Amino acid sequence: MWQPTPDDQLSWFRSGGHLPARPRPLQFSVPIEAFTFGLSRALESLYFPMYELRARLIDGELYLASSPSAMAERDLTPQLRSMRDSGLRFTRSVRGIWDRAIKREVEEYNDHMEAFASPDTADEEVAAGLVPLRRTRANQWFAATRAIVAPTVMLQRGIGDSSIDEARAVAEEALGTVRERGGSLLDGALLRVGERLVRSGCIERPEEVQWLDLQETREALTSRLDRRQLVATRQAEEARQVPTSGPEQVGPALPPDAPRMYMLRDILDLID
Repeated sequence: MWQPTPDDQLSWFRSGGHLPARPRPLQFSVPIEAFTFGLSRALESLYFPMYELRARLIDGELYLASSPSAMAERDLTPQLRSMRDSGLRFTRSVRGIWDRAIKREVEEYNDHMEAFASPDTADEEVAAGLVPLRRTRANQWFAATRAIVAPTVMLQRGIGDSSIDEARAVAEEALGTVRERGGSLLDGALLRVGERLVRSGCIERPEEVQWLDLQETREALTSRLDRRQLVATRQAEEARQVPTSGPEQVGPALPPDAPRMYMLRDILDLID
């Protein structure tokens, strides 16, 4: 029976780009996990030759890795054929699908994040909504990657015959809605959660919510337990760390043509 590849057998590379290089607990457990899950499911749905994109902290620094697909590793040719076939509906007109459906969808996700933790919502309801909030962000990345970002990269690689320039322009517009506005709205939603924890005496300042992970934040909302010492301990631990960058790659080396990395770097570069 096939099992996902363990972390210690993967090749990890520094994330770079729009993701924080040294994320705090809430950053890692909400926006970063939403990003990797959304991209994983989008590329899997397009039959890209990988199983999932994972995130990991190594000495406090964010690294990503692509977990291999057993089917693609056995025989890459049919996997790439399926990928090309599945991408046709999107590469025919990236502008068309953005204007008809995806733009409205990702903006609806933005509306949800903007409304999250409104003043008339109870703390217990906000706590219950944090996991769905992360799912909303993941769904936003899924929609934009599947329909816009990945097809644009496919066109850049000669898969499809519509306008590359138009696709790039649409991708820039989509990323402005998802990466920029969506990221800002998610940050705002989490800051409003922090404001609630300040009012209940759990932390000193709203931005300190970033020192709690998702589960700890949910528990703080419902229990009102004092988390100030935990925050102070984590802040002190970070202050003691020497701010140096680790190696570009950690773990076993991958050959340049490793199926699991097919077009992945180009997709991440476009997003960044």
